[in-house]
Parts: sequence; structure tokens; C-alpha cells
Amino acid sequence: MLRYSDTAALGVLLERFPYEGFAEWAAELGLADMGKVISGSASAREMGLWTAYLYEYMESGKYGAELKDDLMNTNYSMISTQSPKASKYGWDKSAYHEMAVVYAEHPYLLVIMTDKWGGSAEDRQMFRELPGVLEEMKAAKFAAEG
Repeated sequence: MLRYSDTAALGVLLERFPYEGFAEWAAELGLADMGKVISGSASAREMGLWTAYLYEYMESGKYGAELKDDLMNTNYSMISTQSPKASKYGWDKSAYHEMAVVYAEHPYLLVIMTDKWGGSAEDRQMFRELPGVLEEMKAAKFAAEG
């Protein structure tokens, strides 16, 4: 499901493990309910919190290394960066989103949520250029701080 972004696999998992208990656990952590994530109604802030949690888990959780490997080797991604990244994208008929942990010199989280299909040349260009702009800004900030 993670490497190939397979919605059918998600359906099988939800049949076997209903997300009600998962939603309670997520709420205890202050994370968006999985129903909001699945339906596409979660906000960029909520997805940023999920990304931060995933980053923490990938660095220290029981299955963190396996999760990190899956997210670093996904088949689909529009975010382009020179640095390694662990990412997950999602799309629907009128929206394209992606969240990533970018392992740059100073790692950062990136969540892009759009109301675009994501298939135009302009959309792909935006996803390719944004990480570079952020990395330049971060480098300048760290250089100024000494």
C-alpha cells in the first residue's frame, strides 16, 4: 500500500482492521482522524502533524526502519529533491497531495495539498522546485545564525 499507493490494499486493511480504534489512538496523539485523511478532508496542518509523527516513528519505532524504507522507495512521487526523502502522495479526481520528510543537511517536513489534478507541466514544475527553494532558505537561515 505504501510503495505502490494502492487504494484497493487500503480497503482490504480497513475491512480487516476497522479504523475506529485507530481513530481513538490518533485523537489521543492529537492527530487527524483517519476518516478525514481517507476522505481528503484533513487540513495541511493536520497532515503536517501526521508527517511529524511518522518522522519520529521512522527514527525510533519498532517497525520504523521498515516504514522508512517503504516511504523512501515509493513508486509515485512528484516532490523532487536532491536529498533523500520519505514520502507519500495521494490523489483524487480534483486534488493532488504529498507529504514528505526530506533528509537534507537540516531535515524538514513538507506537506503540499492542492486542488489540482497534478498532471500539468506547471504542477509538476511546482512540486520539483519547491523543495529546492526551501532548502536554500534553510541554508541561508543556518548560515546567518552561524
